[in-house]
Amino acid sequence: MDDAIDIQRPRTRRRVAWRAAAGIVVIAGGSVLAVIALQRNGAAPAAAAPAVATGTATVARTSLSTVDQVSGTLKYTGTYTLTGGLTGTLTRIAAEGATLKRGDVIAEVDGRPVYLMYGDRPAWRGFQSGMSDGPDVAQLDRNLIALGYATAAQLTPSNHYSAYDIAAVERWQTAMGLTADGTIPAGQIQFLTDAVRVGKHHAEPGAMVQGAAPVADATSVTRGVVVALDTAKEGEVKLGQPVTVTLPDGSTAKGKVDSIGTVATSSGGGNGGSSTTSVEVDVSLTDQSALGTLDGAPVSVDITTATARDVLAVPIIALTVTADGHSAVDVVGSGGAVRRVPVTTGMYSDTMVEIRDGAVHEGDTVVVPQT
Repeated sequence: MDDAIDIQRPRTRRRVAWRAAAGIVVIAGGSVLAVIALQRNGAAPAAAAPAVATGTATVARTSLSTVDQVSGTLKYTGTYTLTGGLTGTLTRIAAEGATLKRGDVIAEVDGRPVYLMYGDRPAWRGFQSGMSDGPDVAQLDRNLIALGYATAAQLTPSNHYSAYDIAAVERWQTAMGLTADGTIPAGQIQFLTDAVRVGKHHAEPGAMVQGAAPVADATSVTRGVVVALDTAKEGEVKLGQPVTVTLPDGSTAKGKVDSIGTVATSSGGGNGGSSTTSVEVDVSLTDQSALGTLDGAPVSVDITTATARDVLAVPIIALTVTADGHSAVDVVGSGGAVRRVPVTTGMYSDTMVEIRDGAVHEGDTVVVPQT
């Protein structure tokens, strides 16, 4: 063909893969599977071959998606505050980066340990015989059972602190080297929803601490990705939508959209520059083991930001540009005659482009270059 392909359209990213073998070219990576049969005239000698070898592709009706590659940050999710619980001198604190699970010691105050237990309701009082009923008692029951200091038959979780609770607490205290009196003073247990990873310390051993004063930050033990998504693309991103995350070493990890922020923030705009408005999107990752020890690392996220359904589409490389600067495709008619048809394009995917207007129909054959 004499006309050079000249597709001038800014793209966030484009992935086009071709394979040629035994006279067949297959388009890979798009929503359409188009088999391109090479059209050659006889067995002309190499010197007579055209400057650009060509094949054909079929106009198809399909759905297209635009995949944007946006920047994100890999980090541990969730935000928690660890407290000393008790009042006195901080004599021990879990190391930064340590993982604390149910029953582990968060800190010690005057040598008295403060333990992590799981629960949605914060601890606000101690546990002792004769205390009033409350959901915190049932929460403690579930922890004592999970830690193996009672069975469900011995201790049915309830809001009442009974003799069965006291017996289970005494077994736990004996195992921990505490005085086994069935009484837990206020502040000796901190309830958090799950295991945590200790972050920055707010106090070190030797410091005076008091009750609920924070001694360290913490996060969950699960890593995810935080993305600042342009608000113009927010409407196309859905909860649960799958994404692909590219890590610093080039490997990839699968994930999904877990949350989409509702508060937009602006950035840039200084010195007369343009500003951008974005919302925070949280991505959860399927395989945590694929992340190694990365924390706070920059990553890129492939996320679908637009979709066009039930549209006519051709391979992007089928497009050419007419002398007056319009897009066109070369349509093969009956008998092999080729006519150039101006078209209006719509959405671009990685390898395909929507045809919104023009004398092109589903099933038509268009010319494409052979690469």
